[in-house]
Amino acid sequence: MNTVTQKACCCGSAPPPASGPEALSQSTDPVCGMSVDPAIARHQAEVHGQTYYFCSAGCRAKFVANPDQYLKAAALVSTAAPGTPVALGTIYTCPMHPQIRRNAA
Repeated sequence: MNTVTQKACCCGSAPPPASGPEALSQSTDPVCGMSVDPAIARHQAEVHGQTYYFCSAGCRAKFVANPDQYLKAAALVSTAAPGTPVALGTIYTCPMHPQIRRNAA
């Protein structure tokens, strides 16, 4: 039996971005970019008729204070299909804590 250990994200409450089949059911936190499972997300907000899910109360509070800032930024992010392989050597930098860096793959 394989055991998968998931660490908290930069906000301290969500797992790192998902990859593979489980990524298809994930939503992306528009503030920090972490993957969030809508089925179990504790933090959400509705803006312009769309529901957004968050990894933490802190990310939700930042979004609610200025949703257009995060929605415009999200529109600029790559539109690669979920599960698209990440280039070897790619480093993920937490947008909320830039000092936190790790291998994306």
